[in-house]
Amino acid sequence: MHEAQILATLERISAQLEELPAAIAAQLGRKPLSLLAATDRELLEEVLPIISPEPGNGIDFSSKEALEYLAQYPEEIGRLRARLGGDQKNFGRRLGRLFGRACGHVVAGMVLERIGDDRGGALWMLKRVSDGAQTRKTRTTD
Repeated sequence: MHEAQILATLERISAQLEELPAAIAAQLGRKPLSLLAATDRELLEEVLPIISPEPGNGIDFSSKEALEYLAQYPEEIGRLRARLGGDQKNFGRRLGRLFGRACGHVVAGMVLERIGDDRGGALWMLKRVSDGAQTRKTRTTD
């Protein structure tokens, strides 16, 4: 094969690979993959293991309950507040939005799932991802 043919083949393969996640999602009846910002991932990698040191234990929690638990860790909650911003009143809502962005993504070997609603807010559950398990969202942005 000539260099031009190799480049054309690689470009075609690259385009097909870029289209693959959306095609798989369409076949499964799901939305295409979404991206989780690297800054969100870093924050979640620090916070999620604290919220649920044993994911998959069947315990659900709200954003408010997560904040109450995190209050025992002043350094971590300080970084969380600095990253999410806002006042005390909206802090739980901002945490819930962060959880929403993370929903379905593998973070620190766990997947956060929204399992229901409670008093106008979401209920969340962390599940451990077994080796080789696939979830629908795993890519990050820079």
